[in-house]
Amino acid sequence: MRLRNDLNADYVRSILDYYPETGELRWKFRDHASNQVNARLVGKLAGTIATSGKRKCIQIIIDGKSYLGHRLAWLIMTGEWPKEDIDHKDLDRINNKWENIREASRSQNCCNKEKIDNCTSDFKGVAWHKNRKKWQAYICLNKVQKYLGIFDSQEAAYAAYCKASNEFHGVFSRVA
Repeated sequence: MRLRNDLNADYVRSILDYYPETGELRWKFRDHASNQVNARLVGKLAGTIATSGKRKCIQIIIDGKSYLGHRLAWLIMTGEWPKEDIDHKDLDRINNKWENIREASRSQNCCNKEKIDNCTSDFKGVAWHKNRKKWQAYICLNKVQKYLGIFDSQEAAYAAYCKASNEFHGVFSRVA
C-alpha cells in the first residue's frame, strides 16, 4: 500500500476521534457525508484489519483513499505526518495505543523485529558456521551485516549479539 500524507491534521481530527489509551480511531459526525452513511458510522470503529502475509494493521478509507491507522493516530496527536515509519514497540501493528507507537527511521523499525523463523539457531543474530563448526554472531547495521565473531556455544554468540544490539540499536533493540 502506498503511504499517503495528503490530508491535514485539522481535517482528520474533524472526522475521526483517536483514543490514545486504547488506540481506537472512531468516526465522528460529518456534515459533508451522506446522512445515511454518517448515521450508520458515527461512534463506530474506523477501518478494517488489513493482512499482508503474517503482518496485520488497521487500514482506514477516507474520501476513497486508504490510510494506515497508526499514521493517522500520529497525525492527530502531533499535527504532522511521520517523517518516515511508525514503529510498534510490542510488534503488534494493530495495537495503536499512543504509548506503543513511536516515530522511527526504516533502519530503526527493522531493528525492532523478531528472530527469523528459518534461522539455524535458537537465537536472533546467531547462525551455525558450517566450515568452522562453531556459532557465529552478526548484527545488521544500516542494511549491512556486521560480523561479531565465532563462538563455541549459541549462548556465547547470543550474548555478543545482545551487547551489540543494545549498543547500536538503543531503545529500538529487540534481542528476543
